[in-house]
Amino acid sequence: MNVPMAMGGSGKLETVTNPRDAENLPGILLVGASVRWSAESLRRGLPNSRILGLDWFGDSDTRAACDRVWLLQTPGGGNASIAQQCRGIASVSDAQIVTVGGIQDPTLLAGHAHGSNLIEDGSPNERLTRLHAAVHSTAKEIAHNPIQDPNRDRENLVKVPRTIWCEAGVCQPLGTEDSARPTAQLLSELSRPSAGDAGWLWKAPNSTAGLGVRSFKPSASTFGDEARSGWIQQRIFGRPLGLVALANGEATRILGITRSLTRRLSNASGHQTPFVYSGSYGPLHPFARPMIESHCDIPWRHLHALCERVQQTFDIRGLFNLDFIRDQDGGWWLLELNQRPSASCEVIERAAIDNGQLPPGSSLMRMHVDALTRSHRSVPSNNDGLSNNDGFLASWTEPASQCDPAHSTWIKRIVFANRDCRLSSERIREELRSADLDVVLADVPVGIANVRAGDPMLTLLVPIRADNEAKQDRQKKMAATRMRRAIEIIRSSSLA
Repeated sequence: MNVPMAMGGSGKLETVTNPRDAENLPGILLVGASVRWSAESLRRGLPNSRILGLDWFGDSDTRAACDRVWLLQTPGGGNASIAQQCRGIASVSDAQIVTVGGIQDPTLLAGHAHGSNLIEDGSPNERLTRLHAAVHSTAKEIAHNPIQDPNRDRENLVKVPRTIWCEAGVCQPLGTEDSARPTAQLLSELSRPSAGDAGWLWKAPNSTAGLGVRSFKPSASTFGDEARSGWIQQRIFGRPLGLVALANGEATRILGITRSLTRRLSNASGHQTPFVYSGSYGPLHPFARPMIESHCDIPWRHLHALCERVQQTFDIRGLFNLDFIRDQDGGWWLLELNQRPSASCEVIERAAIDNGQLPPGSSLMRMHVDALTRSHRSVPSNNDGLSNNDGFLASWTEPASQCDPAHSTWIKRIVFANRDCRLSSERIREELRSADLDVVLADVPVGIANVRAGDPMLTLLVPIRADNEAKQDRQKKMAATRMRRAIEIIRSSSLA
């Protein structure tokens, strides 16, 4: 990955053109921190389309998948200059803007992304408040209409952690009737032993990939924290999970659940960012019909109902993601909603292709764009509440069982530099070939790139293919070994 000015690069506007016979076709401008996977997926589903990319890195595989690529730049203007750049490119190129995540404040582009998932109404806190309300109303509905054991249904209800919005020295708890109070007073209350043993997090609004999340100790808080806008949130200990779903305005389907991988990063000044997204593993459990009773401990009925409620609350079209923590007791805690394709979509799509759920010519980004642009019409419904294959999901084949492990799963891992270095993709490929490692390289920089310590170098993808759970566990261990060896080679092959 080449590093932009905001992350140590030049920040100069660069344009790369990849000639294709698509000049007269409507364009799709993909915008995000990295648009590589979304461009590759869209190219698979719409091979003759005119795909344009705008991201931080302009990697070699991004350029190969796009007809034209621009690098994002933020010299002096911050998000405002990003918005201007998007509007200018979309206007000149006659292209529809489709955001794919990683931009700090996508609301700056509202009104300029025809038919897209980009428009988000309200402030960050208003949106989170509505999300919490959707969780509470769905839980109440499931509790009042149990289809399995009532006690088990109640145990599996999705919850939200205690969350407090802080702004201008005043704090307001979400989802309760508690009144707002001065920040200093709240911090004093949270510092008392009676507040319990729960850890706390500070979450900055409009942050992505875990970059705005850090551990928070109310007793050690400073006035700087009190004056800042953001959330104080109860920390839930457990396994981070990501749910990928697709909606077209009338129907919503879950496509899969992945495990989210995170790592701790620190900068030269010692500032710690302990929950940075570093990849995904999955799908853990492919989704079938939510009304089927099963022995597995995934609350599919509740998750599907929650996805539908979230779609209705935010009027979502296309791919979206819900981030959860599953605690040691099996409880599910919803953390946030991402109203755009997430980084975990890649492992969902690769596994779906391997498992025969996506035939040639179909892709998640094709379904995403179809869902964004399709006209409203009535959708015929099956008895289970899901729409028939009517277009936007016509190519997606559901697995026979929602509890059996998939025949194919994938590990996706972003490799971060552990020191300042110069990255040669050609040299790394030679070393990996010599080691005979079955790995896929992605987000590969062009030529030799300067990478700072803590910045992403490239992405590794490793398949795990097995037809039963015992073989899958063995293959997973072998894949993890290949992954560790590949990371060692990448870092050792980098030039000082």
